[in-house]
Amino acid sequence: MAAEGGRPSDLANVADLNGCKDQDGNTGRWTARRIAALLKNPTYAGLVRHGKSTLPGEHEAVVSRDVFEAVQRQLAGRRTREPQPRSGKRQFDSFGVHLRGLLICGQCDRPMSTSVSQRGPVRYIYYRCRSTAGGRKPCSGVNVGAYELEQFVCDVLSDVDDTRSVIPMELRKHWNGLDELEQSTQLRDVIHRVVYSHAAGTISIVLLDDWRAALMRDS
Repeated sequence: MAAEGGRPSDLANVADLNGCKDQDGNTGRWTARRIAALLKNPTYAGLVRHGKSTLPGEHEAVVSRDVFEAVQRQLAGRRTREPQPRSGKRQFDSFGVHLRGLLICGQCDRPMSTSVSQRGPVRYIYYRCRSTAGGRKPCSGVNVGAYELEQFVCDVLSDVDDTRSVIPMELRKHWNGLDELEQSTQLRDVIHRVVYSHAAGTISIVLLDDWRAALMRDS
């Protein structure tokens, strides 16, 4: 395959150029996010979801378990690996850190900061409540995966099918047309802050008043 080993956006471009149909029979609608969701779907490996794990299904697998797991390792490596330092400063991976300065702990209303945990050669980036502002201790146990949180926010912003969403449809349609990297790097252009309430398990997104300016720059 021409895009083998490439980014989800590369695969999306190949799918569009070759007229590949999606589940609704449409062509030219592939995006990096849709490709990534397809690659993560265990159904193609003959599995079914069971909570946070999977179980063998009764349907025939399209790809082998080894191939599916290899793809998951590659995807995980892309979103958790930390590049080598440049210009004397540690640079985080392109995904997962675009909410720095915007993410607020819902328990204490203070900014959350990034933290890195290394397991073997892979670094995992988290957001933790570690602030000591105002003489208060950090909120215990408040942490969340940086990449997972960023992807959740991007999913909310790009969900054009959610009829209950308070995110303006104009913004959702625009976000849905961006690839994964574009969505991540443009978060700061439209978001004022994100409040993560660990105990309640909720995430609140507050948009910038002039979020439409970002859409005009891209048009």
